[in-house]
Amino acid sequence: MKIITLRDICLDYEFEVQEGFYLCPLDRLEEIYNGCGPDWLPEFFRDKLSAYLEFFEPAFLEHDFSFECSDRTRKGFDLSNKRLYENCKKLVAARYSWWQNPIIKTRRYLQARAIYKACANFGWSAWLD
Repeated sequence: MKIITLRDICLDYEFEVQEGFYLCPLDRLEEIYNGCGPDWLPEFFRDKLSAYLEFFEPAFLEHDFSFECSDRTRKGFDLSNKRLYENCKKLVAARYSWWQNPIIKTRRYLQARAIYKACANFGWSAWLD
C-alpha cells in the first residue's frame, strides 16, 4: 500500500508533522491524500504533477493531512507550508550528497523552493476550504 510507504518515509526521515499524523488510520490518510495540488485541480493534472514530483510525495502526504486538519488561520497556513518546505529539504538532504550529485541535489532544492512558493502564494483558498 503506497500510503504505508509514504508514511514510513515521513517517520524514517523524522519529518515535522501536524499533530495526530502518525495516529491517523491508514485508510483515512488514503482518503485525505490527493497528491500534488489542491482539490480544485483536475485529477488528471494532479496525477501528472504528482508523477513529475514523485520524489516529494511523502512531504505532500503530510501537507495534505495538515490541510485536512486546517484551523483556517493564516498562522496555521504559514506553519503548514513551512513544514512542507522543511520536509522537502529533508528528503533532498537524505537522498543526495553534494559530492556525488551536486547538480541533481541543487535542482531538487530549487524544486522544493518552487513547491513551497506555489503553496504559500496560491494555496490560501484551498486552506480555507
